Amino acid sequence: MRRSSYPYVSPVIARYADVDAFLHINNVAMAQYFEDARISLLRTLLEMQQMHMGDGRVLLARQSIDYLREGRYPGSLEVGVAITAVGRTSVTVGMGLFQDEVCIAISDAVLVRLDDKGPREWGADERTVLSDPVWQPQASD
Repeated sequence: MRRSSYPYVSPVIARYADVDAFLHINNVAMAQYFEDARISLLRTLLEMQQMHMGDGRVLLARQSIDYLREGRYPGSLEVGVAITAVGRTSVTVGMGLFQDEVCIAISDAVLVRLDDKGPREWGADERTVLSDPVWQPQASD
């Protein structure tokens, strides 16, 4: 739950539309922050313009979120992202949402690569990129 554990970081600016009557960032907004960050990482790593590939697409199969603290508006946040597992047709992404260096939520998401016939294996080049240790959670001090 340390920001330094995540090799990829996506900045977020809290919007007024993201808050409840008490100016706390709501759970739906946090889920969207996680979505934007994991898509940003995959688009960067796999050089995708969108979540559709020439021979398939990548879809969310599962996501869990643990809300640890309240997020505040106004403010800036960061989503840390790491690849925690690479399967034959899937990739698991671990994420932490930070405000003022404090972890306020954590999430795990499983994404599956599909084509018109169902799950499709990652290509050798994709697997090499996704499995690179640089994208795995980093040891914290």
